[in-house]
Amino acid sequence: MRELLQLLSDLGLGGYGGTGQTGSTNLGSIFDIANITPENIASSMQQYFGLTPGAAGEVLPAHLFQGFSKQQLSPMLGKTFSPFMQSQTTPILGDLISSVTGAKGVQAGGGFSGSGQFDSYVEGARDVYGSNASDIIAGIGQKRQEAISGVSDIVQQWRDTALELT
Repeated sequence: MRELLQLLSDLGLGGYGGTGQTGSTNLGSIFDIANITPENIASSMQQYFGLTPGAAGEVLPAHLFQGFSKQQLSPMLGKTFSPFMQSQTTPILGDLISSVTGAKGVQAGGGFSGSGQFDSYVEGARDVYGSNASDIIAGIGQKRQEAISGVSDIVQQWRDTALELT
């Protein structure tokens, strides 16, 4: 995400709490990117590529550039997935607790919670929980990366569009 904010800053569209080269947008958080307008983008691309408007006016029409919505940006934040992660891990954790403290756990320990057999059983149950939780976290990471890639692709489209028109 820092790379994306830095790329936008390099293009003149803000930075880490400072103003960009155009002075038009102040990016302090990822959601501030949603405030970048097509006009900001067109102006920044013109400056970035050293284009000067002629007598006819703008070099790069603003309608050629797409901004971002908060819905596009929200998957980039981990907290977006907190409710999903909780809803997915709570049942798994409940199963782990039931497994360890329930009849199977007692049976594995032969009625003695300090036995090596019980410790081995608990370790196996923990491994299953950890594996399932890891799969959930990996899925969230993948969705987050897809969102970052989507936004990066749009920024690349801005550059490509500006280059085509120069």
